[in-house]
Amino acid sequence: MIIVDDVDVGKGFEDIYQNPLWLHSIDMGKYTEVFQEKDIDEEILLELLKDPEDLNEFGMSDNDKEKLKRQFYGRAASAMTTGEVLEWLKKNGFEKYSQSFEKANINGVRLLELVNDMHFPEELGVHSGVDRKSLKTKFQKHIRSLK
Repeated sequence: MIIVDDVDVGKGFEDIYQNPLWLHSIDMGKYTEVFQEKDIDEEILLELLKDPEDLNEFGMSDNDKEKLKRQFYGRAASAMTTGEVLEWLKKNGFEKYSQSFEKANINGVRLLELVNDMHFPEELGVHSGVDRKSLKTKFQKHIRSLK
């Protein structure tokens, strides 16, 4: 089991959204019926999450919108291995952190946790506030592009 922000992201995301009953697994079952009525699938959900105000139509609270967003993007991050994270670092101008990330075995889920919390352990060497913010922005954009 892989947990991100108290949500299990260990299952593959390729089949989880085929049936809106998955909402029960993240304590959002009250939206199952409306998701079924509107035939909300993974592709539509991705579009809705780009502008979360659209979720107001479902009576969704801001807290539930954030929870849904973490769940959805957390599943994409769970698919990234440490090697893929290292490749991503290199492609995005963060190669200087590759060695420390590899030593700490930072995979997609762990990097998502780090950027969401904006807390990078000392041994990773990400001391620059600009690098931390840039890592966060670029990685979150990358995760959204995986969907």
